[in-house]
Amino acid sequence: MRLRPLIAAAGLLAALAAAGPAQAMTFRLVSVGGDCGQACPQVIAAEGEIERNSAETFAAFVRQRIGTGRLRNIIFLHSPGGNVVGAIKLGALFRRVGSAVVVAQAREGQGVGADASFLSARCMSACVYALMGGKRRVIPPQSQLGVHRTSSFQFVGKDPANTDPGYQRIKTPEALVAALTAYTKSMGVSTAVIDAAQATPHETIRVLTRQELAKWRLGVEKL
Repeated sequence: MRLRPLIAAAGLLAALAAAGPAQAMTFRLVSVGGDCGQACPQVIAAEGEIERNSAETFAAFVRQRIGTGRLRNIIFLHSPGGNVVGAIKLGALFRRVGSAVVVAQAREGQGVGADASFLSARCMSACVYALMGGKRRVIPPQSQLGVHRTSSFQFVGKDPANTDPGYQRIKTPEALVAALTAYTKSMGVSTAVIDAAQATPHETIRVLTRQELAKWRLGVEKL
């Protein structure tokens, strides 16, 4: 996949409106597998709002922890959304390293097999593009995915006499929609997801049904 052109196009006047104030995405290790003490395997919990540099933060986090023999290539994802360019970069990195991505909140000692019980989580807005990068994508029945139209802005000039930031919301540029469509297709997901997102006003969220998740190849229910 040619990531650089996609990111360049996606960056065109694009900023994704989050569902509300949230902390920047952080990454932490969580020991799983039950009663195994210091020998327990570990997964990565990714939680919070995706920023433009979240992929770089993730790469640095993993680089420092490779070699312990305990780290498993499984990401537990819980996010309200964030920066769409950052989400594409993060998803592309997940795919490059072959990560499995689970929309769930990770907890110490939990199982990760086919019969595992997961804590519910939400992957909304730009988060869905990060999820798409998973080599295997798991969305347990209790978790939710939601989409809406990307918020795009144009700088129209700032009046120094007031605090107006000088940006005006505009229609999503066709170049951005094309970039998201190409990225989605390259990840093996139906571009119907993009159609659904673009048909949903940015100030609302459309929670996808289980039928849509399966039909559009966004994920399965079990790891």
